[in-house]
Amino acid sequence: MDKELSKQIIAAANSDALLHAAQQRAAAELGLKNAQPPLEKGCAATLSALLISAGVDIPLTLGAGHLAQRLGGSGSQSRRWQRIGVGEQQAGDVGVTYDLKKPPGADHIYLVAERLDADAMRIADNQQAQTHTRYASGKDKTRTEYFLRPSDPDIATAPLTAPALPLPADVPAQLPAQLQATILDIAAHSELARYDWPERGIAPAGYIKGMALAFTKAYHNWQENDATAVAMAAAAHGNDNDDALDWYGGQFAALGMRNDKDGADTLRHLYVLLTGLGMRESSGRYCEGRDKSAKNTAASTAEAGLFQSSYNLIGHSRLMRQLYASYTNSTELLSVFQEGVHRRPGDLENHGVEKDGLAFQQLSKSCPAFAVELAALGLRQNRHHWGPINNREAELRLECDWMLLQVQHAVKRSTQ
Repeated sequence: MDKELSKQIIAAANSDALLHAAQQRAAAELGLKNAQPPLEKGCAATLSALLISAGVDIPLTLGAGHLAQRLGGSGSQSRRWQRIGVGEQQAGDVGVTYDLKKPPGADHIYLVAERLDADAMRIADNQQAQTHTRYASGKDKTRTEYFLRPSDPDIATAPLTAPALPLPADVPAQLPAQLQATILDIAAHSELARYDWPERGIAPAGYIKGMALAFTKAYHNWQENDATAVAMAAAAHGNDNDDALDWYGGQFAALGMRNDKDGADTLRHLYVLLTGLGMRESSGRYCEGRDKSAKNTAASTAEAGLFQSSYNLIGHSRLMRQLYASYTNSTELLSVFQEGVHRRPGDLENHGVEKDGLAFQQLSKSCPAFAVELAALGLRQNRHHWGPINNREAELRLECDWMLLQVQHAVKRSTQ
């Protein structure tokens, strides 16, 4: 249970970077214009975002009382954290304060970064950009009523399993059935699934689920040292002429998403950008045909699929050619991406006469997994292929990063 995450929770409490990212996420959820603390009514949103970054399996939550119930309440969805008396608190505990004015109830919630003595602590919350001192007795603030501590596995009640969801038949073979179900549930209940994209609307349900599963495969492959996934997860090094992560460097930095190191964070942020590109290019429709207003009618330049890629993207890239060959005749993730999409007449029509270009268009629309992986690699090697990238019109959403972070933690748990 969450007791095993105690070190990660304490590390998150003491990380200014993670606190800043959590405050940004909270500000976005609350509709605030900026994330400069203090964030009004943002204590629960900030804390839940911080706990999510440490691997705690909870949704982003508004309301101190609501979050306290999710962590240590008696309901079926509670994480069953132990209630700890004031004076016994330690780093990693969550403090809950009470306001007895009508209506009485929890009015603030925070994370203990360090115990100084029985009363004084350094804490992380929505009030300041760094950890700061707070007293359990209150002094000039509301006193703390109790603390919550992640439970030992033998004390905690195991969380309820998610309602059974129909599992797609065309998912990657390396994803166990239980992990598939978990990922689908994360995606279906994510805030991203409800986000209204500018000029595009709410994404098809299958698009959000499909992107979550596609990232799951990429993350798994990266763990296995797959060459394509390693290339996707490579640190950005200032090559904004070819690399979309460099080209979007300012936007990523503003959201607290660092891409200066090889690894999972950079890979996840790439998929955040990719998700925004798919909404901009096709509104999340796997079967999207070429842009009829464009003049790209040759088989090698006609756009196809989620990201409106064309055969000439592959060029002389060895990794892209290998990727293309590996997906021949595949329909991986097709049934997932089909959910919520109504095919229009002509969507599946292909253009041009050249054999390889026609086959590319067909594969891009019948195998969304290929379309996703190729575009992810393409964003790192040839960002000029996409107008919305060149114009920085593909939107980065923190909701997407948090969803994929939950996916990442789910994969880790499944392999422990």
